[in-house]
Amino acid sequence: MFPTTACGFWITGITAPQPKPQPPPHVKRQKSRKNLYGRVQINDIQKLFSLGTPDVDEAQQVLQKKINEAWDDHLDERDCVTFSQQFTKVYPRRWAGLKTAKWHQDMHNAVVARRGDFYLDEVSEDWCWDYIAERRTTGSRSSRVNAKQVSDGTINKEFAFVKRVMLTVDEAKVKMPPKKQIDQKGAATYPVIKIKRKRSDETVTNFLRDEAEAMELINAMVPHARPIAMTLLMTGLRKENVMTLDIKQNLRWNERKIIVRQKGDTDHVIGMSDDLYYLLREVCGERTSGPVFIFGINGCDCFNCSPINKKTGKPNKLHKTGRIKSIKRTFDTARNHIGRPELRIHDLRHTLGTWMNARGKDINLIEEVLGHADITSTQRYLHVGVDRGREALNETFRFDLSAPRE
Repeated sequence: MFPTTACGFWITGITAPQPKPQPPPHVKRQKSRKNLYGRVQINDIQKLFSLGTPDVDEAQQVLQKKINEAWDDHLDERDCVTFSQQFTKVYPRRWAGLKTAKWHQDMHNAVVARRGDFYLDEVSEDWCWDYIAERRTTGSRSSRVNAKQVSDGTINKEFAFVKRVMLTVDEAKVKMPPKKQIDQKGAATYPVIKIKRKRSDETVTNFLRDEAEAMELINAMVPHARPIAMTLLMTGLRKENVMTLDIKQNLRWNERKIIVRQKGDTDHVIGMSDDLYYLLREVCGERTSGPVFIFGINGCDCFNCSPINKKTGKPNKLHKTGRIKSIKRTFDTARNHIGRPELRIHDLRHTLGTWMNARGKDINLIEEVLGHADITSTQRYLHVGVDRGREALNETFRFDLSAPRE
């Protein structure tokens, strides 16, 4: 017997009809149309077209293919933009208000001076290697001692700046190279390479041996430059930070500390030693604002500081006032005077790190004083020195090999 209900009979073996599959987003059914329709929107443009099939799975595959084709067509229609055009566009709203604004301008000018303006979608690994070859053959760093080839570190900085500008581009509107490389965070980025430097290339070996050599170097400089060199040596700050020190903005007399804006656009705080505190107090005198280092400080009467020409007794046309912008000429004279023509102003920073390490200071303390973001950067400055190593070996071995043999 078939089962019955109050409303009628149930027929076993027959199931109710299944509901029609619902289309996914962007796939639509049109009235009185058998085939499904797809919708593609790129920016403000929207397109609706037949997918040629009533099957939902097939329609999805066709839609994805149509999306890829529409995107490729859109990319081909994008405008090309040059490095200078993008920098000029983004500089006012991103970098002009930073303390590193001048650095951004200098980096842009440096890249364009070496390579000329170029389209950003042309940047590739081959483009980078051509740039490297050109910089290594034609680029050099001026020096009174000898012309030095541009370093790989300098090229890496220029590449990093090019990538910084590229990352400000809206890819939906501007043609750009495909992102292939993986950055430190695991995200795809533009194919701008970075030259891997050997450990020997990264290690810096120039530093002053002791306080006596340091004072010999400083005393050989003109008087207005001596406080600057002393500050560089006693703080380990970079040259641009020291040359632009401002009394009101950077010096905290009560707390005896200096606050500067360093690389990476971060604040770095360093304490004033007693010697540095009294030195800067004497340099600033009764001034409470303005540049710390100005022409005429320290009783200097050199040809830049003296308003009267010593030879003619007439007004000095070379007389300068205000902030001191460079001490390169007097530093070059002083380093040649002490027989160390290879020294650079930046080596005063290296000297501080080396001396602190040689006198047993903890590497983390040295990292904090020098303001490094990574401990590996600090290790570059930790030189014991050949002379100190020789002294240690002499203390270890006491063989009397200089005595004549019988």
